[in-house]
Amino acid sequence: MIHGYRTLQGKDAFDGEIENDAAVGSPTLDLDQLVEEDDAAVAVGHGEMTLKQAARVPFVFAEIFTFAGDKIRRIETFHINVGDTGDTLFAEPPQHGAA
Repeated sequence: MIHGYRTLQGKDAFDGEIENDAAVGSPTLDLDQLVEEDDAAVAVGHGEMTLKQAARVPFVFAEIFTFAGDKIRRIETFHINVGDTGDTLFAEPPQHGAA
């Protein structure tokens, strides 16, 4: 399942969104945090993709993986396009009036 500007369900829909003709190459992904507990893992990070019609598009994501044994049973992805790169997205805001 992918949540963002729309919600997709199912392996075929997931694969179609990840690998599609609108993208140029593969996205870059930077993992900021990984939390594991019992049969679940949560990955939080940021990245960038290049789209033919929109050029560079930075995004943030959180993915929840649920496992059954050593296989992934479910992936739930929250993907949000942002107007800044991950390098500056979490930086301190500029001080107004500072010299």
